[in-house]
Amino acid sequence: MRKYLLKFFVVIVSLFHLSCGIGAFYFLDSVVQRGDEIIGADDANLTRIRLPRDDSDGYADLFRHFVIFYRIYISGYFAAVIPQDGEAGATMDRIHPQLRTDFNHFLRYTNIDNPNVTPFNNRLSFYNRRYFQLLLEDADIDQILNNSVLSNSNREVHLIIEFPVPPTSEPTLTLEATNLATGATDIIAGPYNLLRAEDWPGGFFEPEPANRLFQNHPDLNNNENAFAQPATFSGINDDTVRNTAVPADHIPRLTYVSMYILAEGLDMEVPRQPVFSQPAHIGVFRLPDSH
Repeated sequence: MRKYLLKFFVVIVSLFHLSCGIGAFYFLDSVVQRGDEIIGADDANLTRIRLPRDDSDGYADLFRHFVIFYRIYISGYFAAVIPQDGEAGATMDRIHPQLRTDFNHFLRYTNIDNPNVTPFNNRLSFYNRRYFQLLLEDADIDQILNNSVLSNSNREVHLIIEFPVPPTSEPTLTLEATNLATGATDIIAGPYNLLRAEDWPGGFFEPEPANRLFQNHPDLNNNENAFAQPATFSGINDDTVRNTAVPADHIPRLTYVSMYILAEGLDMEVPRQPVFSQPAHIGVFRLPDSH
């Protein structure tokens, strides 16, 4: 029902814009639609997302690629799972109070069941919360997550993000396609190691450790290297939130990452301008210890 109400709203707004000479209203369907399940979203190690079909609203002519944003949180709390129900807030708060604050902030965009959901129209909404774009090792993520990976009438494509337990400790992104006629499953891209960012529209920073892998390393869980709320940049791990409740000698010293995914495209105006889907929360993952 929510999807159809949104489409009705878009049609009405579009007709209003056209009648006033303002221009059409463009949008992309949310990556995760109502009724879809992000499999394993409450798991601290793995999640699977069914990607939209190429005939979903906006994907045939507007869509360019998917974008994933992340932020890392230093913590002294071990969470085996991250619940996706009424207990989620309490668990996030134990991991890091700022994680819960950020999650609640983005609910205005991610809760597509809410008829008053706020339209998402700018990457700055993430950058302003110090969420950065996920990268891949030895691959251009914009090219990997482009329109060639969409589901269609013949196949269903899942994006898999895994944060494995040691001794395999490099978190990865994989794309898996299932033939709807035969049920056969194939890996169509990856696995690729996940990489942290090193720049954003506000400038550059120098992440530690230098390999930029998503691993719980002493240089990453070091408060001195991390960003301090509300706006104190370290110039080192500005993608990581320090935790003053976790002193240097605290055991355990852990790190978690929260991730969001959205679709990005270009409208049909001249010049063409960016257009976005509503973002979806992928989940919260515990980073594996470094080798």
